Amino acid sequence: MDKQEFAPKESKRTVSVYSTTGTCQLEFESGAKTWGQLKKELTEKSIVHNSMKAVIGENQEELTKDEQEILQQNISLFLTPIRVKSGEIL
Repeated sequence: MDKQEFAPKESKRTVSVYSTTGTCQLEFESGAKTWGQLKKELTEKSIVHNSMKAVIGENQEELTKDEQEILQQNISLFLTPIRVKSGEIL
């Protein structure tokens, strides 16, 4: 009997990343369980998240700490600049 049959399957969900204009930048499958893991996946997909506020649309939860758990369902992730002055990101 193969041990792989009993291994728990990694749950994946769709993450939709939205920009400040409300347009969907990217949609991808993710198995991340924490904000730190999701940030790594965003970096691999060339999505800028540094100096950005990240909010999950489904529950309006702001993601601030790497160890913070995220929803294990399809999510909409909104990335907005932390500070903006005269149209420039500070």
